[in-house]
Amino acid sequence: MNEVEKQYKGQIKFIRVDMATQEGKDLAGQYYVFGTPVMIMFQGGKEVGRLMSYQSPESLTVAFDALLEK
Repeated sequence: MNEVEKQYKGQIKFIRVDMATQEGKDLAGQYYVFGTPVMIMFQGGKEVGRLMSYQSPESLTVAFDALLEK
């Protein structure tokens, strides 16, 4: 993921949530996250996509490029 983050630096903000904390558990409930890993993509404060389970760098690139084209 770090290489993908570097590729999109300044275009996409990446935030990690520790699901073992109370804040992480609260967010999981709020966004209906029942398993990890999951990546929820937001644009303008609204959820616009969700990727579940492991994603290859290539599939992340395809998803992020599509999001940036909108």
